[in-house]
Amino acid sequence: ELGEEVISVKERDIFTVRTDKSSYQAENIIIATGTSAGYSDKEKAGEAVLNSLNIHVREFKPALTYITSDARICKYWSGVRAMGKLELLIDGERAGREYGELMLTENGISGIAAFQLSHIVSKNINTGKKLTLKMDFVPDLSREDLKSFIKRIAKETKRGCEGLYGILYNKLADSLFIEFVKNEPSMAGRIAHRVKLSDLSEEQIDKLVYLLKHFVVKVKGTGDASSSQVLMGGVPLSDIDRKTMMLKKHIG
Repeated sequence: ELGEEVISVKERDIFTVRTDKSSYQAENIIIATGTSAGYSDKEKAGEAVLNSLNIHVREFKPALTYITSDARICKYWSGVRAMGKLELLIDGERAGREYGELMLTENGISGIAAFQLSHIVSKNINTGKKLTLKMDFVPDLSREDLKSFIKRIAKETKRGCEGLYGILYNKLADSLFIEFVKNEPSMAGRIAHRVKLSDLSEEQIDKLVYLLKHFVVKVKGTGDASSSQVLMGGVPLSDIDRKTMMLKKHIG
């Protein structure tokens, strides 16, 4: 019957399926409950059904969603889309790397590249390990080529970092340049928009190039189930007969 919520399933010679309206018996049943991915209020009905059969269910975690960060820059770059390389580091070691569109938000990083790395974040976020994201916002230029470009356009830059607008979205260029000035000891107290590219020394240009190609933020976590396209978890594959797709504990 359609439109009935399954409450539990019991096995005693045959299966008895109890719903909110009736009960049914069958020699074979198919459990296809899906997950709460993409829903904000969907109950864990599928998990409850599996628990009624004493089947172990691994915790569901977001596996295809955005990655969150508390980094200060997020409130400045919000709304920017940019192509780039995204690298996930766990305790300083690379755990994954993707190339694609980055959607920069006030909560962190979204877009295809972030989605592809989100399952690794979900697995490691509460393990006590340090997770960071490293971004290359100018992936098509080597460090040497980027440095040459900056030195060339610095001569024509009249205000702040406007010379970078040719390779970066204006809002992103401004946000990154503000971070650069704030973190450059020799520029303590200076206002970013009053610092011109032509003011930078050779060493400072090297630091700016490094920041544009190795910008790092700490990872806070991921979006929740309601914002995730896929969840990982559920019944372990080791509990399933892969030839028949039957549960090993419950043949049928």
